[in-house]
Amino acid sequence: MPYVPTFGGNALGIAPVFGALVPASIIAAGIGMACLGGWLVLFSGEFPVGGPSEIIASLVFLTFALAVGMVGATFIVAFYLFIFGVPVALLLGDRIRHPVALGVSLVDASAGAVFATTGSKLGLLGSGEFAPQAFALVLCFALPAGYLFRRNIIVLREQLEYT
Repeated sequence: MPYVPTFGGNALGIAPVFGALVPASIIAAGIGMACLGGWLVLFSGEFPVGGPSEIIASLVFLTFALAVGMVGATFIVAFYLFIFGVPVALLLGDRIRHPVALGVSLVDASAGAVFATTGSKLGLLGSGEFAPQAFALVLCFALPAGYLFRRNIIVLREQLEYT
């Protein structure tokens, strides 16, 4: 019988949960940044049209801002997935494959979005203020993160079962 290396946390189902954290946060940050970019294009108003040098400078600045924003958004999404998603995924265990678990993960993501936008503990927007536009933007990050995190955990657990 050949030796098959395993991770120490596989017995508890911990390895797939932490293995799904980074890919889900990267993809959800990309989706959220696309929604944020669309929001800015729709509601920012007029775009000043200048010469070719201003257009090139704007494109360089936007590329740099997109790269920095994507990295920052990835870290923030990973933080909130770690705080809100990992405990729920560990509590669900193998029941995460059930269709009702999708609703649980999306409700958990929405709760994380409410926590992030009210700022009652973080001091982001003041004490208990609720901004619907900020909530909508945070949901653009949170809902894909909840769905993708659950989906990645299921895929990683199936891979572990077949190896």
